[in-house]
Amino acid sequence: MAINDSGTVIGWWDDSQYQQHSFTYAGGKVTPFDPPGAVSSSTYGINKAGTIVGLYEDSAGIRHGYTDTAGKFTTVDMPGAAQTALNGINDKGEILGAAIGPDGTAELFTYANGTFTVIVPDTLSPVATAIAKTGAVAGWYPADPSYETAFRVTGGTITTIPAIKGVFYTQPFGISRQDEIVGQAALLTGEEEGFIWHKTGKVKLLQVPGSTDSLLLGINDAGVVVGSSFNSSYASTGFVYDKGSFTMLTVPGSGVTSTDAISVNDAGTVLGDYVDSAGPHGVVAVPSP
Repeated sequence: MAINDSGTVIGWWDDSQYQQHSFTYAGGKVTPFDPPGAVSSSTYGINKAGTIVGLYEDSAGIRHGYTDTAGKFTTVDMPGAAQTALNGINDKGEILGAAIGPDGTAELFTYANGTFTVIVPDTLSPVATAIAKTGAVAGWYPADPSYETAFRVTGGTITTIPAIKGVFYTQPFGISRQDEIVGQAALLTGEEEGFIWHKTGKVKLLQVPGSTDSLLLGINDAGVVVGSSFNSSYASTGFVYDKGSFTMLTVPGSGVTSTDAISVNDAGTVLGDYVDSAGPHGVVAVPSP
């Protein structure tokens, strides 16, 4: 799911009963974990200090947000909510989350120093995706049942991505310190391209040369972008986009059918996955000297 600047990876795995459980990967060691009282759990964010956020489900089927700081777990539930999830955390310790009320209404919030702040009301049916070091938030909401629109929240102000000719929906996946947002844009022609949305309002569409579809899934504070491209058979290849150039990522060895680049830290280390004849695997790619 994510990698922080020290190279610690977070994710989740399924057991034989298809229950999800969290894990970290650091120093060559995989450490599985669940918060106390959890039947299942998932991780979504980790910051520079190593604090992890996510959600867990208890025996009653209720979902709770949690933080994990050096093995100390704290349940974080928005007051009055029926369900809570924590979706991201920045280096200041500001947490991005979502809550579902007893009546089914949804709200996006930030949580810092014990205080919950609603940032997007239920009227937009919002989905949170990422929080920058500046506290800016990226997400999307369904402007219509058939398409989505990306938005950015900064200082309490919600800004939607400008209309792009030939594009009918946009979904963001990452946001940098410069409040640049990356994601995917669906074209009226049926293709998908990646987009970079600058805080100036400028939007740039990206397609890996020779591919049929491209997605931008992560961005670091240096503006390095990672994502996945697809061929006509919908097999994927991961890539890094930096200073106008694409570098394709392929896992050595035979039998690899797909590769994805999901996240990139400020050191340029890329977190991804690949599929071979044995199934799916996680992978970390470190920049060459």
